[in-house]
Amino acid sequence: MVKNVALIQELNGNISKVVSLYSNMSSNFSTTFHNNRHHKEG
Repeated sequence: MVKNVALIQELNGNISKVVSLYSNMSSNFSTTFHNNRHHKEG
């Protein structure tokens, strides 16, 4: 039982890391995309 709790906590930690990485990646991508579009129009 204690092992399960530790595993679940580790999983939750990994998931939150992945989510934060993914949100950073997507925000960087949208910023880059927006900047590229802006440069082409100008």
